[in-house]
Amino acid sequence: MNIIELNDYIFYRSYMFYQDGKSYSVGIVSTIQFFTLLTIFAALRSVYDFEIEKYILIGFGIVLLTLNAIRYEGKFNVEELHDKWKKEGEKQKKIKGWVIFLYTAFVVLFPFI
Repeated sequence: MNIIELNDYIFYRSYMFYQDGKSYSVGIVSTIQFFTLLTIFAALRSVYDFEIEKYILIGFGIVLLTLNAIRYEGKFNVEELHDKWKKEGEKQKKIKGWVIFLYTAFVVLFPFI
């Protein structure tokens, strides 16, 4: 699974959870991507001594949200994702759900450690 498929899967799972909540799902994908970016910056900051202005981070967040909104709110067909993952078994769904949850918890907590 590449990074785009991972983002599509997170979008799909949150879309199905919120029952057609495209805007919520775009926000969730964008938030996870933003915290992933923060985690990368925190890891780099622990090795190299540099500071990042909060306005630059806010800019990155806005860019991520905008790009995801363009991708998922436009002509994006959720049915394609549904067709791709509808045959996924319950065990597989649980495992992937836990992986997404643990990954999200890691990227949210790591920058603050």
